[in-house]
Amino acid sequence: MAIHGDPNQPWGLHKLAAMCNVSRSRFAVLFKRRVGMTVGEYLTNWRIYTAQERLRTGKSVKLVAQDVGYGSQSAFTRAFVGRIGMSPRAWMKLHCG
Repeated sequence: MAIHGDPNQPWGLHKLAAMCNVSRSRFAVLFKRRVGMTVGEYLTNWRIYTAQERLRTGKSVKLVAQDVGYGSQSAFTRAFVGRIGMSPRAWMKLHCG
């Protein structure tokens, strides 16, 4: 899946649907049926998972935020807290020693 190869791209329904030669609405229905969540939910989950892997390597929160497609560290932190329940820094303290 294209999202996996380049999570920092501004993936949107229109772009993904065009890649598959279907309408946005058709793509959204097919994606949710196949994956069990919306494209937006999936993208956020993948970005946060990818971020966790990069944080484990010692990369800074700011660089990781950029790497996974967030325009700012604060936007990344909000998404991370929304999915994980704690800030990236708190998560790093807990999981990275």
